[in-house]
Amino acid sequence: MGRAWSENEDRFMVCMMEKIGLDRPTVFEEIKKGLRMCPQFRFDWFIKSRTTTEIMKRCQYLLLVLEKEFTLAQQKDDKNKENELNGSSKRKADDAKLGNGNKNPSKILKAK
Repeated sequence: MGRAWSENEDRFMVCMMEKIGLDRPTVFEEIKKGLRMCPQFRFDWFIKSRTTTEIMKRCQYLLLVLEKEFTLAQQKDDKNKENELNGSSKRKADDAKLGNGNKNPSKILKAK
């Protein structure tokens, strides 16, 4: 088979997609040109031999992975916010039952 794409190559392509913009019709040709001209890939024949179609497929895969990662992070943040809201409302309800208001329970115990 051959070697797989490296993390540096993936990072370079994601940065190039951001820099060039996905709305341009020649984005993948420009990424290919950037990969070939970049000094860090000067002797990387795997990169230099990739076709525009292969670069396009890899970029689409990277975008799907990034979208999935972003969605999972967003769901985790939403869940944490929901738990914080539920936790604070539960504490307020517990304080109301005890008649503490916003007082710190440890101070109440020390006062008694």
